[in-house]
Amino acid sequence: MAGVLLLAPGTLPLLAQSSPPANSAVGQFSAGVAGVEIDQLPAQPGATLDAGAVIITDASGRARFTFMQQATLQLAGNTELRVEQVVDAKDGRSSALVLDFSRGVARMVAGGDQTAESIAVIRGGGGGLVLVEGGTLDLVASGRRLVAVLRSGRANCRGVSGDVLTMVAGQRACILSDGEVRPSAVSAATDRVIDERLSFPPSSVALSETDADRALVDYAVNDVFSGAETAPRLTRVLDIEARESLIQTILRQLTDSAER
Repeated sequence: MAGVLLLAPGTLPLLAQSSPPANSAVGQFSAGVAGVEIDQLPAQPGATLDAGAVIITDASGRARFTFMQQATLQLAGNTELRVEQVVDAKDGRSSALVLDFSRGVARMVAGGDQTAESIAVIRGGGGGLVLVEGGTLDLVASGRRLVAVLRSGRANCRGVSGDVLTMVAGQRACILSDGEVRPSAVSAATDRVIDERLSFPPSSVALSETDADRALVDYAVNDVFSGAETAPRLTRVLDIEARESLIQTILRQLTDSAER
């Protein structure tokens, strides 16, 4: 996936399969249920996302968006985020998708190709960042607090002071609050609640999808990490990964763009 984000209730008709996004677009609305807006307008599958687009779902809304290199972002109801930009590294091969996550529940499925030099960057929690290097990550945001829960793959949370917490299986949750990062324990019950929030309500009116006949609820990750629960402890790390050079390049460009 590319290196990753969200009013009024409405009833939208079943829509035809959409075409791929234009080359200039950052992403595409690929599936959902009524109650999804892009830039304050009712959205339909096939709509493209440009940098700066604001996505909002109402209480009944559900949505899935696709981004670079087949990354998908799934949104629950009462969720809001802004697609900030795509940042390209100087080598021309690396890239990052930057999302500003304001509130709600989301799931990012990133980088099926683990060799792809791209990451997802989610801003939230009062200035902190979550970097998704590949896998499935759940996000819950409210106010200046962002909780990130890793289902599979690899991601890390970064506070404004530069503290880094790396998430892997068994060490899979962090909290960003007012720019500070700290580890968090997650129970199987929490996983189930997130799955339920992201699934289609049985009575909802589904909009058609770009990948026909695949229900959005199929993307739920039930029974992942089942069995005995453990309280994960995340480890503070320094720049020890080979991909850290890419991450530092992306972070420098984000800083440079913010200063301009």
